Amino acid sequence: MTFLPLSVPRWFRLLAFAGLAALGLAARAAPLLSPELHADRRVTFRYAGPEQGPVELIGRGPGQHHDFPEDTYAMTRGADGVWEVTVGPLLPSLYWYRFRVAGTEVVDPVNGSVHDFFAGPWSQVEVPDPAPQPWQPSRAVPAGRVEIRRISTQGAVGWDRPVYVYLPPGYRDDAPEPLPVVYLFHGWDFNERSWIEDGRVPTILDNLIAAGRARPMAVVMPLGFSFVPLGVPHWPADEEARWREQIVAGLIPWIEKNYRVGGDRRNRALAGFSMGGKNALVLALGDPTLTAWVAAFSSGRNGLRNYPERYEPARAPDAPRMRLIWLGWGNRDLYADQARTLVERLRADGFSVTAHESDGRHTWRVWRDSFSAFAQRVFRPEEVEQGRHP
Repeated sequence: MTFLPLSVPRWFRLLAFAGLAALGLAARAAPLLSPELHADRRVTFRYAGPEQGPVELIGRGPGQHHDFPEDTYAMTRGADGVWEVTVGPLLPSLYWYRFRVAGTEVVDPVNGSVHDFFAGPWSQVEVPDPAPQPWQPSRAVPAGRVEIRRISTQGAVGWDRPVYVYLPPGYRDDAPEPLPVVYLFHGWDFNERSWIEDGRVPTILDNLIAAGRARPMAVVMPLGFSFVPLGVPHWPADEEARWREQIVAGLIPWIEKNYRVGGDRRNRALAGFSMGGKNALVLALGDPTLTAWVAAFSSGRNGLRNYPERYEPARAPDAPRMRLIWLGWGNRDLYADQARTLVERLRADGFSVTAHESDGRHTWRVWRDSFSAFAQRVFRPEEVEQGRHP
């Protein structure tokens, strides 16, 4: 029996345990396939290791607001020593899972696709959508590019970290007209890579721009925290103020200096999912001089919690008018009712709000759909100015 000291970080123990299982696979005649996707959207998960079990599949399901139908599935050991369970049919979505082996949770040792959450890594698998979607790659359209830039600013702003920037096909620094730009924020337990790797923003915009369904635009995806969190982070009391300063005083001026993008509120949008959507609402409605366009996906609970105090500047009769307030959520999100209530409160207060409900929980299935729909509305000249009536 192998023991790992408790002082070893939990993520290391997860990977080390999975490594021991992988050693057990080396002696097998045929490679183990896990996960295996079936045509009817069922998925088979398999685990083989030296342990006697029991072995369970741990899925991020309803208990964590995600799309696995259940949080735990018992696995059955076959005559060949392989533990197996088939789940589904599943909704087309991105799923995260682990195996619980004799009481210890490990990632899938034969699945190289892993997502790092604050509390450690989880294996992931995509169940594709059989229907055409904007986030599905197409070789038939021109491709934009993604630049990874390290932003360093001086003083209290303190930026020194990577920022991902999507630029549409044909972007030039010397273009005669500046591009509009979306500052796109991620949620809790994610990072600046999430909208690229999981949200598929470049694919979505390449497809929509090629079809004439979205204007060419730049998208800037920064880290959603004032510092780089390691492990389970401990937040400073002034975290929100620190992050706001980094965005408003650091990131936005840096982007406008280094890229051919517009520097006024009509060419600047703020959007995000979950925590990032709440941050977008607080920034945009807390200072309507920043932008005329704002979107929040799956942000009903925290968005409602900040109403109306944090939105007072946009509620003022003489405030600059918003051109688009766009709210989206999943119909089975734990906080869907709060999202609907936030829409009602904003409308009752004189704002014109676009509401969009997707099929799903608190997952990328919803956030991809939300961003795709928002991208087709933002920066459109036909959008009329909105806001409280004078």
